[in-house]
Amino acid sequence: MTASNAQMIEIEDSVEGFYEFLDETNTGDGLPGVPPTQARVDAMLATTPRDPDELLGLLKPRHGMATIEAIARNAVMAGCKPEYFPVVVAAVEAVLAGDVRQVQAHTTNSSTALLVVNGPIRDEIGVNYKEGCFGVAGRANATIGRAVQLCWTNIGGVKAGPTSKTVFGQPGRYTMCIGEWDEANPWQPFHVQRGFEPTHSTVSALWATGTTLITDIWSRCSESYLLGIALSINAVTGACMILGDAEITVAINPQWAELFASEGLSLADVQHFLWEKSQLPLDRFPHEHIHALKNGNRIIDGDMVPQTVDADHFNILVAGGRGGIHATVVHGMGHGRAWNAPSATVAINDQ
Repeated sequence: MTASNAQMIEIEDSVEGFYEFLDETNTGDGLPGVPPTQARVDAMLATTPRDPDELLGLLKPRHGMATIEAIARNAVMAGCKPEYFPVVVAAVEAVLAGDVRQVQAHTTNSSTALLVVNGPIRDEIGVNYKEGCFGVAGRANATIGRAVQLCWTNIGGVKAGPTSKTVFGQPGRYTMCIGEWDEANPWQPFHVQRGFEPTHSTVSALWATGTTLITDIWSRCSESYLLGIALSINAVTGACMILGDAEITVAINPQWAELFASEGLSLADVQHFLWEKSQLPLDRFPHEHIHALKNGNRIIDGDMVPQTVDADHFNILVAGGRGGIHATVVHGMGHGRAWNAPSATVAINDQ
């Protein structure tokens, strides 16, 4: 759908009336939304120089046309402020660039996009990267993530049951957006790891099948903390086991990150330690899995099975409060080595 043929619908001019419309038409995500009036959509479009009819791509499963204006309507519905809109546009681009199959639209898995915002725009629009960043984190986190999800719901036609065959789904399919605490990262912020300058604002679309909270009140040194994380990562039947190229994202609190760096660990050291120590011996797997692991070339020397193909597939972020004690692990879903990398980082164009 382009700006020129968008259908205008008249409904009751109230939040309650629009909520009833969403319920009756089985659109939206089950939560209240902001009516996308033309004035509100125009306010979104005013924050970007891009043409409203510009097509970013086709969203599966119904191959809906993700134009800039169509994305703006969903950003309004999600409750975004206009200044959030360049982030939403870049996030849609990142999802399309990283997941060529758009597995969220079809899979029985619970995979969804985890959006990570880096650079100056975090503070400019209030993206939370400190306490509670994965939870009730504030308007920017909540609505930016929700807007991207609504694009796939309303443009792509993702509906649980009729088109989306996810068995359980997950809360991240409402919204999943955080910032990284760039200034607290003793190595390099995530977007710098991917080739951008620290002054660039970017959004990355990673993949998440869920989150695992790591709690460690006993460790006092880097090796102990990291070993606890690694042993909590290893999974026999996680989605990462099906295909070997899954990315695993680890969000480390600033206190631990400072400790790791002060004890001489580089970013590569952290990645390699987690990759090596999260491997599992082949005899830990159910017998019927062993044949599949062998056929998939998932077994390395010593009959060990790594969680993912190599250490570079561990995404290391620094985020969360300075209270220490915790880290968060986000398992991804492999897409198969014949496909592109399962995640992408895109510059935010707000000029």
